[in-house]
Formats: sequence, C-alpha cells, structure tokens
Amino acid sequence: MSGDDVEVFRHSSKGHEAREYNLDSEDDFRRWKSDVSPYHGFDVVYARVHLYPTYTNGQWHFYVGTGSYWNLDDCFRAVIGLSDAGISVELGEVDHILGILKETDFVEITPYAYRYMQGDDIGSQMKLPYADEVGKVVISKS
Repeated sequence: MSGDDVEVFRHSSKGHEAREYNLDSEDDFRRWKSDVSPYHGFDVVYARVHLYPTYTNGQWHFYVGTGSYWNLDDCFRAVIGLSDAGISVELGEVDHILGILKETDFVEITPYAYRYMQGDDIGSQMKLPYADEVGKVVISKS
C-alpha cells in the first residue's frame, strides 16, 4: 500500500480484503493486530525484521526481532528509531545478536549458505565456491 505511515497503518490487506481501522481505538488496534499477524503484517523488512505490538504488565510496547543476520542493521535502525521517538521497544534474539556482535559465535562454511540465524551458536554462514568457480585468483586471496 502506498501513502504516508499513518494511512498504511490504518489499513490492512489481510491477504484478500482491505479494512480500515480507527487508530485512536484500542479495540481496533487489537483487531488490526489479530488481522495482520498471519500475513507478514508485522514485517518492516519483508519476512526479515519483525515489528510486533505486545501488551504486558498493562502497557503496550513494540517487540522488534529478526531471524536473519543479513538484516541486523535494519533491525537496529528500527529499534533506535522507535526509542528515539519515545516509543517503548524490546529487542528480540539479544543473546544471539550479542554473539554475532562480539564475534563469539561460529561461522559455518557450507556449500548452501542460509541467511537465517542458526542454532548451536552459528551466527552466520559463508558459502564455499563451487569447483568450477575456484581459480588462481580465489586461491591466492585466501
């Protein structure tokens, strides 16, 4: 959907229908949250950085998380932007992200690199070149 942030937030596609929500109504907000959650409706970077409203201890805040090490910068920008605007925000996957930032995680070298964070302290993956991609230039750089 195009338009300013408020207009985009006011509508939900829900995959098959457009519905309008009153931004000043907590009931409408809860309905919006329920309607968009199954359709990547909370993704600020498609399927990579998730912005999810959460209600705990009588207060609303945003949970921002990612399962992709490729999009950590986007995740941090979302957290900093919300925080700078005075909006309560929680960063998810903190232990995994700290392992990547402190470089205490493992990097897996594999023929099939995958952009999502892995278990077992693997923070990212590096793709090995195929045999026909290896030449004198590749070997001399290592």
